Amino acid sequence: MSDGLRYERVGAAAVLTIDRPERRNAIDAAAAERFREGLRDFEADAEARVLILTGAGGVAFCAGADLKAMDLEVDHPDGPMGPTRLTPTKPAIAAIDGWCLAGGVELALWCDLRIATPTSTFGLFERRWGVPLVDGGTQRLPRIVGMGRALDLILTGRPVEAEEALRIGLVNEVVAPGEHLNRALDLAERIASFPQETMLADRQAAIEGFGLPLVESLATSPPRRRYRGTAGVVAAHPGACASSDLHPAGCLRRGPQGVAGGTCAGREPPGRGRREGAARLVPDPVRVAPGVAAVSVDRRLPDLGHHAAGCRVRRCGARAGRAAAPAA
Repeated sequence: MSDGLRYERVGAAAVLTIDRPERRNAIDAAAAERFREGLRDFEADAEARVLILTGAGGVAFCAGADLKAMDLEVDHPDGPMGPTRLTPTKPAIAAIDGWCLAGGVELALWCDLRIATPTSTFGLFERRWGVPLVDGGTQRLPRIVGMGRALDLILTGRPVEAEEALRIGLVNEVVAPGEHLNRALDLAERIASFPQETMLADRQAAIEGFGLPLVESLATSPPRRRYRGTAGVVAAHPGACASSDLHPAGCLRRGPQGVAGGTCAGREPPGRGRREGAARLVPDPVRVAPGVAAVSVDRRLPDLGHHAAGCRVRRCGARAGRAAAPAA
C-alpha cells in the first residue's frame, strides 16, 4: 500500500502510517482512499486484533487535510479524510508525535485510545481558515473531553500542549519522546491477550450506549445467553467451574474478580465439588422489580436466585432460601 499511507502487520497489531512528511502528513484524496483500504484489510484479518494509526517523519502525526491539494471527496459516505464516519469493530490506538492539527485531531479522536509524546501539540486550527470539522470531531470531542472543554477547543482553535491534553482527557498517556509507537504496540499486545468476544461486545455496548437514557443504554449490553461460560454463566457440563475461587491451581481458565473463564480441565478441591452434569451459575445482575436493575448476588452463594444475609441486591427484600425474580 502506497500513496501516502503504509499498512503493515506487527504482532497482533496492524499499523497504518501516514507517510507524507513533506506535507506534515496532511491527507489528500489518495491517502484518504488508502486509509479506507487499510481499514478494510484490518477488518478482514482475524489475527489483527488492534489497529494503530501513526505518522511518519517525527514532526507531525497529521496536520489535517492537504489544503494545497484540496481534492478530498467531502461527501464520501465513509468520510472525507478516510473511514471517519465508520466505527471499527476492533480497537484502534493513535500513536501521536508532533503536530496533531485540524483533521488530524479528528483522526486521533476516531481511535479508541491516544498515546502522545511530550512535544505533541493539538489544535483545531481549521478555525482560522473557515474550514468546518467534517470528520466527526464535533461529535467525538465532547464525548471524550466533555462539552465545555470541547466547545473551548472548537470555538477558539487554540493550541493544546501534551500536558494539558492529558489533564483534560484528550490523550490517555504521555510517554517518553520517541516511545509512542512502542507503547501503542505494547498496549495492543495486552488488549490482544484477552478473550476477544466479550471484550469486543463490551466495547461495542459502551460506544453504542453512550448518550442514551440509562434504560435504553442497558439494552445495548450483550445478552448474557451469548456468553455461557465466559460472562458470569458457566456452561452446563461436567468440568465447568462455578467461580474463579473454585478453579484448581494451575487451571488456565481462572478468571479475575470471581468471573469464571470457561471450561476447566482440572479437578476442583475436595469438598467443593459440583453436581455432575449440571451447571453451577455465577450470578449475573438480576432484575428484582420492574425498572430496578440490581447488582450481582453474592458470588459465594451456590445457586443463582437465592439470597442470604448480606445479599448485595438492593431493595430485594429476599431472605435466605427465597428465590429472586427470574433474570430478564
